[in-house]
Amino acid sequence: MTGKDLFDAIHRCENRFIEETAEELLKNEEKNQQTSIWGTFARRAAAVLLCIFVLGMGVSALAMASDTFREWIYEMFSGHEVMELDIGDAEAGDTNGTAESLPDIPADENHRISLKDDMVVWGDRETVVAETHYDNKKEQIVFDRVYRLQGNGLKELTVHSYDGDYDGRPFSFEYVIVHQEIFGFNLEGAIQEVFSYVNFGDENIGITGDGGADTGKMSETDAKDRQSGRSIYVQLSDDFGDQYKECIAKINLDTMEMEKLSGDQVYADCVISPEGTKILCLYRADNYATVFDLKEKTEKKIEAICGASRASEIEFVDDDTILTYGDYVDEVRDGVTYSQQQVLRVDLRTGEVMNTYTGIGDISMEWDSVQGETLILRNMVSGDTFSVKGTDSKIHFMKKAGDYALFGNKEEKASYFLVNLSTRKSMKIDIPEELFRQVEIYLAGAEKKLLLANDTEGYIVDVSQLSEDASAGADNQGDVTKGTTDTVAGTDNPPDMAAETEGPPDIPADENQMLTLKKGMRIYGEKESFVCQVHEDENGEEVIEAVYAIEEDGLRKLPVDTFSGEYDGAPYSFSYAVIGDEVFGFHETGHCTVLPHKEGDIIYVSLSQVNKKSRVTKECLAEINLETEEVTKISHDKMICNFLMSPDGKIILCNHRSDGYWSVFDIAARTEKRVDSLPGYLHTDEIKFLDTYTVLTYGDDIMTKLKDGSWQIDSQTYKIDLRTGEILEKYPGAADLDMEWNYTTEGNVLKLHNIITGEDMTIRDVGENLYTVGGAGDYILFGYDADDEKPREDYCLVDLAEQTFMKMDVPPELSDQLEIYPAVSEKKLLLTNGTEGYIVDVEDMS
Repeated sequence: MTGKDLFDAIHRCENRFIEETAEELLKNEEKNQQTSIWGTFARRAAAVLLCIFVLGMGVSALAMASDTFREWIYEMFSGHEVMELDIGDAEAGDTNGTAESLPDIPADENHRISLKDDMVVWGDRETVVAETHYDNKKEQIVFDRVYRLQGNGLKELTVHSYDGDYDGRPFSFEYVIVHQEIFGFNLEGAIQEVFSYVNFGDENIGITGDGGADTGKMSETDAKDRQSGRSIYVQLSDDFGDQYKECIAKINLDTMEMEKLSGDQVYADCVISPEGTKILCLYRADNYATVFDLKEKTEKKIEAICGASRASEIEFVDDDTILTYGDYVDEVRDGVTYSQQQVLRVDLRTGEVMNTYTGIGDISMEWDSVQGETLILRNMVSGDTFSVKGTDSKIHFMKKAGDYALFGNKEEKASYFLVNLSTRKSMKIDIPEELFRQVEIYLAGAEKKLLLANDTEGYIVDVSQLSEDASAGADNQGDVTKGTTDTVAGTDNPPDMAAETEGPPDIPADENQMLTLKKGMRIYGEKESFVCQVHEDENGEEVIEAVYAIEEDGLRKLPVDTFSGEYDGAPYSFSYAVIGDEVFGFHETGHCTVLPHKEGDIIYVSLSQVNKKSRVTKECLAEINLETEEVTKISHDKMICNFLMSPDGKIILCNHRSDGYWSVFDIAARTEKRVDSLPGYLHTDEIKFLDTYTVLTYGDDIMTKLKDGSWQIDSQTYKIDLRTGEILEKYPGAADLDMEWNYTTEGNVLKLHNIITGEDMTIRDVGENLYTVGGAGDYILFGYDADDEKPREDYCLVDLAEQTFMKMDVPPELSDQLEIYPAVSEKKLLLTNGTEGYIVDVEDMS
C-alpha cells in the first residue's frame, strides 16, 4: 500500500470505521476524519506524493527531476501545456505578477517547483497540498499550511477555524475552501466529520475570483450578497455523557451560527450527495439505511438499501439516485452454477428500486471492461458500449478517478490509455520502461489537467482534448454501440510492501553465516518464514513467545498484534505477525482461521460456531480491516469447508468435504460457484495454483484390466480452469516434485522432467544416492543420506521456476534432518536442522 492509498483510506472513513479497499479508494464521497486517528499514518505521509492525478480543477505534483521522465513528458505531450514540479531544497525562482496572483511556491524557469518535506495531497473533487508536522504529545498529524494549484505553482490558502459546542461539549476544526469543496482538518472535541460540500446559498454567491479559493477577505458587496451565507454540514458526536449521541448539524461559516438538523441518534456512517442536498445514513449496527433531506430536515428509511453496506458500496448517480449492491442470484451455465451479485438503481425520493443489473463492473458499479482484441468498455446501467482504439487483449483496468479511468499492463511494457468515460474519448500514453510500473490516477476538479508522476517527479499536462467541449471529430474517440450487461469482473490491488527495518538483527548470524537457534524454535508460513520461539504450557498447548523474520544477516523480531471480535455472539481472537503481504495468525481462541494473504490493511478469516458435540454448525468467510478493526462478512453461513487461498489473494478454493465438492469464491465479486472437475476428496496440499484461475491437481485413476485378470492403475494430473470448471489438459502420471516435475538419477546425472510443459533439465556431477531433502515454493534441495558410509556434502539447490541451480557444501552437523524455509521478500532461504541454520542468498542463482 502506498502512502497515498493509506491517506485516502483514512480520509474516506465512515464514522468510527476507516474504509480501506484498494480498488475502491476513488469510488464515492471521500470523507474527513478526526486527526486523532492519524497517528498511525505519520510514517507514511511522505509516500503520498508518489502518484498520478487526473485533475479537472487543479493539479499539483511533487517531484525531483530525472532526464528520462522529463524527456518522455515533453515528447509525449508536445503541443500541450506542461509544467514540472519538484521535491527538493532549491530556492524558488522569481516570477512576475501582482502579489495576490503570484504563487507562494512558484516554479522556476524550468517549470520545476520545490516543495518541503512532510507534505500530503488529498481532496475529493478538488486537490490541495498540505504542509504538516507530527505532534508527539497528541500522537497525530497536524496540518500547518495548505496550498492549491494556481498558474505555474502552488498558492497558499488562508486557514480558517470554527469553534462551537454540541450540547455543552466543545469542538473545533480548521478548514480551507476551494470552489464548492471544504477541507476540514485538525478536528478536536465533539466532532466526527466535516462533509466536503459547501452550500453558497440560493444566490450561489461567494465564489471568489481567484478560482474559488476562500481568501479570508470579504468586500461589503459580498457581505450583502451572501444573504444566506456559506453553509456546511458536520456530524457531531458526544461520548462523555450518560448516553452516546450523534447528530447532523449545519454551520453558517459567515454568521458562525450552528443549527442542529437531526435528533441525537444518528449512529450511522454518512455519505453526502454530490450537490449537498441529502445525506445517506447507513445504520450498520441495526442493518438499515435512511436518507436525510438537509433542506426539509426529514429522515426517511430506505428499505431497498442494505444497512450493512459501506460508504464505498454506494455510488451517487445524482442527488436523488444511487447505485448499490443487491442480493445474489444463481445462474446455471454448462452445468456450472454461478452466483452473481446484483446492482440496484434506487430512487431516494420514493425508496423504490428503479432497475436491477446482474454483475459487478471492474471499473465501478456502472462501468465494466471487456477484454478482447480491442478493449471494450460497457455501461452496465445503460447498456452502452464503446471501444478504445489502439488497445489489445493484454490491457486491463488499473485506476479510476471521477470520469477518468486508466488502463495499462504493469507486467509488460506497453502503452497506457487514459479514458474519459463521460465523453468516451481516450488518450494513448507511451510510457518508457523506467516508468511504466509506477503510474496511478486520482481526481481533483475541473481544470482539465493531468498530473503524471513517478517516485521522484511530476508534471502538469493539459488534457482538455478529452473533455466534453473538445472537437467532436477527435481521432481518439471509440466506437459507440449498444450491448448487454452480464459481465462480472474483479479488481486488482497493489501489493503491500515489506516494512523497512533498521539496526542490527535480534538474532545475528556469525561470521560463517551460521545461526544458533534457541530450543523450541519452529517455523511456519508459506511464501515467507515466520520463525517462532515456542514453549508448551501445563496443558500441552503450544505458546508462541516471539516471532522473527529472516534477514540477510540474521533474524529480526517482528511486532505481534492481537485482534478479537464476535461471530453472531460467539467470541474469537487471534494474534498475528506480518511479513510483506503474508500474515501469520496464531493463538486462535474461539473458532477462527486466519488466511495467509494480506492486502493493505485487509486480511481474510474463516469464522465458525461449534455445538456441544464439537460439530461445526455454521461457518463463513469474513474480511477484517486491521486498521479500523471493522469486520465484514463476505459469504453466507454454510461455508463449512477447508480453505485454500490463491497466492495473490483474489480467490479462495472451498472444500465442502462433507458434501463431496469444491467451489471457488471470488473475493472481489463476492461470488461462489461449484467446480465439479475438482474431486471432492482432494486435500488442500493436492492442489497447486499456476495462476489465479488455473490449478494442477490429481485426477481420477485410469483402471486397465490386464490379460491375467489383474488391474493396472495409472494416475493422472488435471489442469483446470477455475472460471469455467473445464479440465484444460489431462497428463498421464503424477509428478514427484510440486505436481509438475519428476526427477531421476542416472549415475552422476540428475534429470528433471516437467510433465506439463515437457521441458527437461539436466544437472551433472552429482552423487548416485541423491534424493530430495526438502522443498520450499519453487525451490527443491537435493542431498544425501547422513547414514551413508561416505556421505557427500555437495548438495544441490534447484529453482524449478527459473530452471537454475546452485551447488553448496552442507556441513555434516546440518545434514541430519535438514529442512528448508523460504523468505521470498528477502530472496533468501533458511536451511536448518532445528538447532543450527544457514541463510542462503538465492537472488543470483545461475
